Amino acid sequence: MDFAVNNMIANLIESRLDSPEMARDSLHAALQFGDEFEQACLGSPLNGKAIREKLIPFRYGIESGHDYELRRLAKLLKADATFTLANMYLSGSDNQDICRAAEATPGCNLDLQLRGELFSEDIGL
Repeated sequence: MDFAVNNMIANLIESRLDSPEMARDSLHAALQFGDEFEQACLGSPLNGKAIREKLIPFRYGIESGHDYELRRLAKLLKADATFTLANMYLSGSDNQDICRAAEATPGCNLDLQLRGELFSEDIGL
């Protein structure tokens, strides 16, 4: 797996969440985003259908909690070509475990900003 797949999925998430249609809570935009996301995940270690059902349900727009989770997923995808961190996050691993895995995963590049976000969440900021 190379960074191209990770970045493609991450860029799709970010561009769709930042789109004017999504900001207007468009049902069509949410449906299209879900379809595109599921297709983008085909052949990757991510279960696009399960993620779609959980975070991109058929509704008007995206809930703020789901928006946050999807943006975090995009950041983790950009940091790790192996999908290890993304799958850990989706399965509920805590932030410390994700940081430890980032250090142990060859080629993983968890930047200082994301490390800071993970640390801040752990201490309740």
